Amino acid sequence: MTAETLGVRVKQLRTERGWTQARLADLSGLSHSALSKVENGHLSPTFETLLRIAEGLEIDLSRLLATSGPSARRTRRAVTRSGQGERHDSANYVYETLADELVNKRMIPLVAQVKAGSIETFGPMIAHPGEEMLYVLSGEIELYTEGYAPVRLGVGDCAYFDSPMRHACISRSENEARVLWVSTPD
Repeated sequence: MTAETLGVRVKQLRTERGWTQARLADLSGLSHSALSKVENGHLSPTFETLLRIAEGLEIDLSRLLATSGPSARRTRRAVTRSGQGERHDSANYVYETLADELVNKRMIPLVAQVKAGSIETFGPMIAHPGEEMLYVLSGEIELYTEGYAPVRLGVGDCAYFDSPMRHACISRSENEARVLWVSTPD
């Protein structure tokens, strides 16, 4: 989905509710300026921004990213070559999205570099609809989840959790910490 197509989609969903840009900006925690740039196709939002917009609209991410028209056949295939996914930088992660050409996916696959080195520098933990699974590819991470003690995970370790539970991932290694991260939109 191009930035222009996404902008049209966000505006469509916002206007269906009879909301102003200012209201959606407040509900999603974005600035009015940033939301306006998204709606006008002048800003390609990060994965976290997409999650915030979906949360503000009170929908799951798959509905935000859905295109109109007939549903995709279930004989789909997508190949993402190493390092060729769309890159999204945030304060805490560098995401590389996988299988970008498929729309209406039932899961969101990513490879993420974990940047934050402490829970204090991470900031507020995040929560959103869905479920998540992460698998450590390199380095060591510490997974924080609401209601549980933090857990350290090394190469080959995996965690599965409910996304509405506040969560954060921080790096605990001197070398790059990378994870395969798969989430469901609802």
